[in-house]
Amino acid sequence: MYKATRDFIAARQKQTEFKLTTPQVKRIGGGESNKCFENAMAVVDKGKAEGVRYVALSGWLVQPYDKEKNCTAIIQHWWNGDSAGNQFDTSPLINDNEEYVLDFALYEYSRTNFERIKSNVAMSFLYQNGKFSVLTDESEMIFVPLQELKTELLFKYEST
Repeated sequence: MYKATRDFIAARQKQTEFKLTTPQVKRIGGGESNKCFENAMAVVDKGKAEGVRYVALSGWLVQPYDKEKNCTAIIQHWWNGDSAGNQFDTSPLINDNEEYVLDFALYEYSRTNFERIKSNVAMSFLYQNGKFSVLTDESEMIFVPLQELKTELLFKYEST
């Protein structure tokens, strides 16, 4: 397990009642790039039509440490699980060395705050020099430091 994964789990676990785990996830592909939530829900919907129960799972992909930039990217991600406990991912992924971290709090928060949040996909992180910054603007690559990894701070919200 990467040091960044251990550090992330330690920081995030303080902010959720759900146990964070590092599951084994089989990459099967077949989904669309940059559509992890839609890919996971398509599997759930297909399963319903076929009488098979699949669930969408939420969490993170911890990238390998980037020596050039002295940082680690931690990307919010969705994948699937079946009734036998198998987990699989249909999204095409760039890096084969990512580590999955299951974070059920993201699923639960997006479910209960669906009307308030802009997306079921939370913001991703940069981990550098022992500190976390959240990616608030993907087009400009703007990161904002976070003191604690509270679930409600990880989502963008609709204007009221």
